[in-house]
Amino acid sequence: MQWRAGSKLSNVIFPDGPEIPLEGGDVTEGLVRIGDTVRRPRGPEAGLVEALLTYLEQHGFAGAPRFLGIDDDGRQVLSFVAGEVAGRPWPVWMQDDDRIVSVAELVRAYDDVAHGFGMPSDLPSRPEIAGAPPSRAGAPTFVAHMDITPENVVFVDGRASALIDFDIARPADRALEVSKLLLWWAPLMPPEDREDAVRDVDAVRRARLLVDTYGLDDAGRAQLVDLSINGAERGW
Repeated sequence: MQWRAGSKLSNVIFPDGPEIPLEGGDVTEGLVRIGDTVRRPRGPEAGLVEALLTYLEQHGFAGAPRFLGIDDDGRQVLSFVAGEVAGRPWPVWMQDDDRIVSVAELVRAYDDVAHGFGMPSDLPSRPEIAGAPPSRAGAPTFVAHMDITPENVVFVDGRASALIDFDIARPADRALEVSKLLLWWAPLMPPEDREDAVRDVDAVRRARLLVDTYGLDDAGRAQLVDLSINGAERGW
């Protein structure tokens, strides 16, 4: 599948105004808000993100920014998604089971729609980091979000409403996507590596709640421990 979205709505004049830097997570350098839009530099895989966001809009998925076009400075123009996002340090509401259930529901809804997008045919390969163990993930089946950090989920009235920051969206399968969900929202990491707000939560209980809510099948569940360990080793 060819995925270069190009300059959708390139004849539109986007609003000018003060550029407000967006901060809070490991954000892309140069990410700013202007009015009701977000401007971000276009990376090597920007075309994939633009095509994916366009597809999500066309298929009625409301839980993602809209790709509006390219501004005069060559930056992506996205709709600004209003709501509540966890900054650092994480807020105490990260302990809330209802919140994490809504995140799992949102990710499942995104994954279901994204399956129809297809697999990109000309995605640049990503070099392996020297010394990293090989990935034990299964064959990819769709373009997953893969970066479901608390900083990348927007809440409205206490429920997950939108995913943002699709910069590292890439082919994966459901089990790998869910392993990333568990990393941050259970969270499946040593207590000493967690933010204070979730340092003492029962991560295994929350992981079960997330997996059950997402509805991962038995084959995917059987892979989760191995994928989580492999992901930690590769990340380290």
